[in-house]
Amino acid sequence: MECMACSDNDVRAGLTPKYIDTETLLHMLNYSGKPAAENKFQPAVSEENGCTLRRFTPPIPDFAVTEIQVLK
Repeated sequence: MECMACSDNDVRAGLTPKYIDTETLLHMLNYSGKPAAENKFQPAVSEENGCTLRRFTPPIPDFAVTEIQVLK
């Protein structure tokens, strides 16, 4: 899944006819490594109206993903 906020501040490095700014992109990225387990978000799980909700909230103030499972 890829999720992006609506904006015009994309920085591209290639594979597009649009403006490319590889230097800026390289300065923006964080190249420090971590074990995969540290990058996984544990969801908050709840049940409402016969549905199971799993909410993934990363440390980004304006973003979250909610998975809703409708029980039969």
